[in-house]
Amino acid sequence: MKPIKQEDNSQDKKEKTIETEEPDKKVNSEQESEKDKEIKNLYSQLLRLKAEFENYRKRVEKEKQDRFLYGKQIVLSKIVEFTDIFDKAIEVSTDKKDIENILSGLELLRKEFYLFLEKEGIKFINSLGEKFDPNLHEVVGYELTEDKDEDIVLKEVQKGYKFGDYVLRPAKVIVSKKQQKEIANQKVDVNP
Repeated sequence: MKPIKQEDNSQDKKEKTIETEEPDKKVNSEQESEKDKEIKNLYSQLLRLKAEFENYRKRVEKEKQDRFLYGKQIVLSKIVEFTDIFDKAIEVSTDKKDIENILSGLELLRKEFYLFLEKEGIKFINSLGEKFDPNLHEVVGYELTEDKDEDIVLKEVQKGYKFGDYVLRPAKVIVSKKQQKEIANQKVDVNP
């Protein structure tokens, strides 16, 4: 038997391989160009969203500042009304030297101002006779007592105010302290 000579088909294989690789490269480059377009599209959307959000943030900040100024304007316009009451109180006090008229004018002024505070939601902190609360009270002094429990508000030096749950100003108070009884003067007989 004679050995069969095989032709070298390696060249054909290479050509086939090259031919099959070229269409793959075209497909890959088309996919890459589509991906690039998609990336550019997404990036441009991201930039637009970023700009929209920045505009929104600025608009909200401006609206917040406007609301604050509007609220301040309303409160200040109500406070300005008290200048009329002050003027009337001064007018009454210069026309008549009567202390009662001056006091009645001041009482009217205080009453009107307290009504204003109440309408705005500001309340007094009730302190007298209450147990000391560090969230509502500021201790400015102590008073020794035998008949009261310890840490009871005995006197209010300055009123405190609340706006809702927020303490605008704590009440300045004097609270009770139990008086210690002297035992040193008493002799204790240990032996029965």
